[in-house]
Amino acid sequence: MKLFIEELGVVATNDIVRMFVGQPLGSGCHRSVFAHGQDSSLVVKLESGCGTFANPQEWEVWQRVCDTAFARWFAPCLAISGCGAALIQRRTTPVPIETLEAELPSVPAFFTDLKVGNWGRLDGRLVCHDYGNHLLYERGMTTRMRKAKWWETLP
Repeated sequence: MKLFIEELGVVATNDIVRMFVGQPLGSGCHRSVFAHGQDSSLVVKLESGCGTFANPQEWEVWQRVCDTAFARWFAPCLAISGCGAALIQRRTTPVPIETLEAELPSVPAFFTDLKVGNWGRLDGRLVCHDYGNHLLYERGMTTRMRKAKWWETLP
């Protein structure tokens, strides 16, 4: 027996997506980020379909750190679709490089991608909201810190 959802056409599917996916906020190599259509405190991250699994990677990281002291460094993930194509995460406010340099001169050693656009302010603290690239598996949840070398564009 087919489920009703499997019988939806392109028009209905697009209509439903537009209800939950708001204005585009940005994109990277493998994902596009949108404001959540119903809740401005959230974002929706959509995978490009190229098999990088950045959304499942972030979801897994959040599941591992959410009940630890390390959670303070991450924007929380709230939901993920069954195949990982869509991820819902708390929305951060962008900050300039000067703010990161002044407030976060060092970060936990497992962070590798210190691009300014991957970080923002949430509930008064600076957090990473794009943590698909990391060394958590290699280094674990280490308390070792390293000097932050923030960057805005590729050298």
